[in-house]
Amino acid sequence: MATSQQDTYFHVVEQCNAANNSLVRFFEDPQDPLPPQCVRARTRIISMTANNISYTKSNLLGWWHAYPIPDSLVDQFPRDRFMHAPGWGFAEVVQSDLKGINPGDRLFGYHPFSNHSFTLALNPAELEGHFYERCQAKSGLVKFYRRCHLVPAEEYNSKDADDLDFIALMRAIFGTGYDLANYVLAWKAEERVEPAGPDLLYPWDKEVQGDVKGAVVVVFGAAGKAAVGFAHQLKHGRPNSEAPALILGVASSASSRLASSSGLYEAVYTYDEPLTAIAHGQDCAGENAKFVLVDFSSHDEAAYLWADEAAKRSSTPIVHICLTALPRPGSNAILVIAPHTTAHAIDLVGAPEYYKRFENALASLSKHKEILHLEPQRKFGLDSFKEDFDKLARGAAVSSSGTVYHM
Repeated sequence: MATSQQDTYFHVVEQCNAANNSLVRFFEDPQDPLPPQCVRARTRIISMTANNISYTKSNLLGWWHAYPIPDSLVDQFPRDRFMHAPGWGFAEVVQSDLKGINPGDRLFGYHPFSNHSFTLALNPAELEGHFYERCQAKSGLVKFYRRCHLVPAEEYNSKDADDLDFIALMRAIFGTGYDLANYVLAWKAEERVEPAGPDLLYPWDKEVQGDVKGAVVVVFGAAGKAAVGFAHQLKHGRPNSEAPALILGVASSASSRLASSSGLYEAVYTYDEPLTAIAHGQDCAGENAKFVLVDFSSHDEAAYLWADEAAKRSSTPIVHICLTALPRPGSNAILVIAPHTTAHAIDLVGAPEYYKRFENALASLSKHKEILHLEPQRKFGLDSFKEDFDKLARGAAVSSSGTVYHM
C-alpha cells in the first residue's frame, strides 16, 4: 500500500561533542499544509568549513536553535543536549505563500544539511530581495543567520555551476574579512565601526586602533578562506596611500606554501618565527612600527606570544584582534564578532550601499579564485557530507579549498 510519507534524514550533533553525530532517518508528510506567509524549501547546494564544528562548541550567537530537533526525534535526541549544525548555501523553494517568491527560486542562507523540506517564515528585510526569518523557535539566533537572499529561478539557472559553488562557499565567510578590512579597519575614519556588540564591551579606539595606514598587519591562519578574503580587501580594496606598510602571513608549515602562492602577503612565516617576522616589519616600517595582529586561527594561542614579542620591540601599542575565540583574560586582545560588525556597517552606510559594495568586492574575489585557491571541491549527497563532518570533528583536514555538497 502506498504511503504519503517520504523517507528523509536529519543530521543530529551532540552539543560540545561534534564527534557524536548521526544521520537520523525520520518521516515527513508532504501533505502538511503550508502556514500563511511562509515558504517551504529544500537544501540544494551547501558548504562546509571548520565553522560548522565551531557552531557545535558554543551557543554564543544562538546557533543551537537554528533548526531544532524535529518533534518525532526529541525522545531519542532531547533538544537540551542535541542540535543541528547548519551551513551556508542555496535552498530551492518548493512551495510559497509569499508574493514575489515562487517555486523554483533559490534562497541563499543558513540552511540544514538534510534532504527533508523545511519551512521558513519570512518577513521582508531593509533591502528588496532580502528577508529575515521570524520563527519564534529561532528568536535566540542573531539576525545575521536569519537573513535570506532571494535568487530568482531565471537568474540562478543562468549562472555557471562553478560560480554557484563559489558563492555557496564564500558569500558568508568572505563577509567576515570584508567587514573587518572595510569597516572595523576602514581607511576612511568616518566609516569605522565597533568590532563587537554592546554586550561585549572591549575597549576600542576607532581613531587609533582602527587605523592601519603604514602599519605592519600580521594575519594568522593566512591560508584560511576568511583570512584570504581579509588580506585581499586590505591589499586591493583601498588607495595605496592608505594601505598598510606590510601585510605578513602566518601559517602552519603544511599550509605556508598555499598562503605564499596567493600573492596577498609580502612574506609568510610559520608560527615559530615571531622574531624574524617582527624584524622584517621593523625593517620596512621603522623601529617603532605599529603591529596589528589579526588572528583567524587558534593555533596554540601563538598570536599572544607574537603580541608579547612585538610589544618588547616597539613602543607603539600593539593591536591584537581575534576572531575565533574569546580573548585570553587579562590580555589586550579585541574580539571581533562578524554578525555585529555587519549590522553596524549596514546601520552606518545603509543596506543598499553596503550590499552594492559587498557584491562588487565578492565579484572581484571570484575573478581570482583559482590563484587564491578558492575553488571548492564538489561532492554529492548526505553520505559524503557525513564522512567529511566526521573528519572535521576529529580535527582532520578535508579540503584546503573548501567543500560544497549538492543534495
